[in-house]
This record gives sequence, structure tokens and C-alpha cells, in this order.
Amino acid sequence: PLLNTVTPVLLLANLWLLLKCIDSPKLIWIFCSGLSLFALFLFEVLPLECGLFHVFFLGHSIWSRKRSGLEAIWIATGTAAFFILGHLLFWLLTGLQGINVCIDLVGRNSVYNQGYCTPLWYFKNIGDFAVGLGCGTCIALIGCLAWQIKNGAWSKLRGLTTAYAVVFALTLVALDVMGVTRSEIFRLWIFLACMAFPFLGPMFARIG
Repeated sequence: PLLNTVTPVLLLANLWLLLKCIDSPKLIWIFCSGLSLFALFLFEVLPLECGLFHVFFLGHSIWSRKRSGLEAIWIATGTAAFFILGHLLFWLLTGLQGINVCIDLVGRNSVYNQGYCTPLWYFKNIGDFAVGLGCGTCIALIGCLAWQIKNGAWSKLRGLTTAYAVVFALTLVALDVMGVTRSEIFRLWIFLACMAFPFLGPMFARIG
């Protein structure tokens, strides 16, 4: 398979490790979280946009008083430190710097966008992603969110899934306006598709 098709597994593994860090902020879990984030970076740069989900889960841990603000900072800074450590080890072993790859990517993308970018792409990207995700799933997402808002979106129980939906939408918009991808949208954004279902599952259970 193409490397892009592996990214959902790596992303979900990294988010699972983040949740383990929140459950038990031990150094071993934070170490694994940072290195798994670097492994994700090696496969694909775009899933780093899903950092908003990391902020969401850490913010929720503070809001629900599961973790204090200092503990959340410890988890975030520790994960970032081990991510940087992974980058340094990779640099020492291979001589390659991931940051240079990112700089080259941004430069090439800027040149490409200057010549070929039109506003139509922003709408086409969203349309392609919706078709790949499934029209039924998209209708369910919009319907569940509408039901959520109608029935008190910001109550203590419903606020969590509403906030999750907002994070999902912001991540989708960020990927779109970056202009990195102009075709094969669903293959390149497949990692984001798997993030839709944690919202739908609890919503269907609650509506039912």
C-alpha cells in the first residue's frame, strides 16, 4: 500500500498513547507518545494538523478535572521533547533533517499555488473529501450536530461532542486552506476520515 494509507493507524496509535498519558502521566507513556508522533511525521507531514485533537483531549482533561493544568503542560512539553529527540536521533543516524524537508515542501507548494491555485480548489477539496467519507456519513455528521445544537449543545454532557465536532471542522478547514493538496484528496486526507466516527458513535447512541 501507499504510505498515506498507513497514516490513520499511526495517528490513532498516537492519540491512544496521548489518552494513556492523560490516564497515567508516567514518563514511559510520554516517551512513547513523543516517538509515535515522530513516526507519524516520517510517514506524512499533513497529519500533524491533527494536533488540534491533542489540544482538545488535553483541554478536556483539565475541564473535567482529571488532570491539572501543570500535568497537562507536563504531558505536552514531554511529548514535544521526545518528538525532538526522535528527530535528532534520526538526523544523527541518517544525516537527514525533517525540518529541511518541510521547508522544501512549503517552497515547492508556494510556487505551485502561484501558478495553479484558484478558489475553485477550496470547494472541490471539500467535495472530494465528502464523497470519499460517504454522503451518508456527511449527512449523519450534519444531522447529529444540528440535533446537538437544538437540544442544548453546551450542556456539560453534550458540550464535549460539540467541541469535538468544532475541532474536526477546524482541522478540515486548515487542511483545505493550506493548499498542499490539489487532487486525490481522500487518499491524502484519509487520516482525518477516521476522526469523524468517534463523534458519530456517541451521538447515535444518545439519539437512539
